[in-house]
Amino acid sequence: MYATPDGTRYHRKERSLTSFESDVRDTYAAVDVPEDELGRVSDEETKAAYAAAATEMAESHEPTDTV
Repeated sequence: MYATPDGTRYHRKERSLTSFESDVRDTYAAVDVPEDELGRVSDEETKAAYAAAATEMAESHEPTDTV
């Protein structure tokens, strides 16, 4: 799950593994997503949680870091 720094928008990125041993794909600390592919967060508790997580990731990782 990726979120905007204010927690109001999100992008869910799901992956299924075809093999635990040979299917290695990096997951980056940040991604660029077109605005029309972002979902809206409706409740304040989720907005706050997403904003906190996005801020923590931004403060501790460069966007191109793998996590």
